[in-house]
Parts: sequence; C-alpha cells; structure tokens
Amino acid sequence: MDEQSLTGTFRNLLDIVDDDPHILGLYVGSPGSGRSVLCKQYAHEFLKSGRKVIYISTERSSADLVERMLGHGWDVKPYLRSSLRLVDLYSWLEDGVQEYTETPFGSRLCPMNTTDLQLAIGRLYEELGAGWSIIIFDSLSTLIGMIGEERAIRLVPSIVAKVRQHGSAVVTLTSEIHSKSTLAKLSSLFDLVVEMQVEAGENLERRLRISKYTLGHHPDTWMPFRILDQGIIMQAGSARVA
Repeated sequence: MDEQSLTGTFRNLLDIVDDDPHILGLYVGSPGSGRSVLCKQYAHEFLKSGRKVIYISTERSSADLVERMLGHGWDVKPYLRSSLRLVDLYSWLEDGVQEYTETPFGSRLCPMNTTDLQLAIGRLYEELGAGWSIIIFDSLSTLIGMIGEERAIRLVPSIVAKVRQHGSAVVTLTSEIHSKSTLAKLSSLFDLVVEMQVEAGENLERRLRISKYTLGHHPDTWMPFRILDQGIIMQAGSARVA
C-alpha cells in the first residue's frame, strides 16, 4: 500500500486544529504509540505556516526536545524567542532546582506550584502577543504523576479556559495509567479526542482513530500509520474527517 507523509488523516487532523482557532485536542494512547512524535510534528508544521507555538514538555528538557526534533529534520531553532516558546517541566527532577529560570531554549519551572505554572502560561501568551497560538502539552499524564490526580483534575479546567481565550491545544495522555473515570473527566473538556495504539509483534503496528469530534462528523475506524525519520506517515487511502 502506498504511503504519503502528512496526508490522509494526519493532514486532516492538522486542518482541524488550523481551521478552528479555539479547538482543544486530547491524544490518548499507550507508550510508544507515537503521541510525542505527533506533537513535535504538529509544532514544526504550525511554525512553518507562521503560527505561534507554546510547547510544554514534562518528559524531556528543552535542549533534548530541540535535538530530537532536529533528528526528524525539524529545525525549530530559528523560531526560538520569536514564535516558539519552550517550557521545561522536567529538568527540576534531575537537578532539584525548583525556581523559575530562563534558559537559551525558553523557560523552566517546577510544576509542584501550580499557581506558578498558570502564571507562566499567561506570561507566555503575553510575550507571543495578539493572534492565534497553539499550546502543546506533552504529557498531561506525567504532570498528574508529579502533582497528584486530585490537584491535576482541579488545575486542568482553569488551563483549558485560558487556552480557549488565546488559541488551540494539543495535549497527550497515557491511557493505561488512568482510571476510566479520570479519562472520562479529562476527555469531556476537549473538542477532539484521538486514540492511538501500538501492538508489538514481528513489526510494530500503530494505528489511530478519532473517537470524539464535537464540531463535525468523523470516522470511527482505526487507521494504520508508521513512524519514519520524517515523522508520522499515514497510509494512503485512510478515511478523512467529513
């Protein structure tokens, strides 16, 4: 079966976020299903098109994130300090430094103080200025592990409300580590929910489907994809959102 980059479902998912300036998307899947690659690919595509991006990482430092994106051929360094803001919520785990600091790649802070996190997001929107921005949060599950589920459930709606004022969101969640109740509560806050799966075998098999899209019709079939050097590759002929 022929394959094309950024066509079919993935191209259309980009279109959904690009067409609606206030859509919130939740990408739920198991480890290795491709959620983080999808986030990086989103960021690069939107930056290329002139969009503003806030990228919050809970699993890698900003420097590591930039290097890993470059490994896919996505050089985001020219966008730093202009249309791209990187927020490092990971490095404090390694060095114990919890104070908010600026780095050559953006800013870093400890999310244990949720007020600081909310203030930082607001400050970043102000720095980017007026106009549509997308915030990418990879991963919400790691944040929940850091601050606890109860605090996170209270925090997320306030962040969602702020994001809706300024633009769109792409947020990732690990499906296996949360209860059905928690998944349902979090999913209810989003307009778009995309499920991603990976199955181990002789060859890794990955697929995704749109399980919720409140602003239009959508297929509920699973669609296969691969992760290559250039990012996520959907198989030609995959169903598209109506």
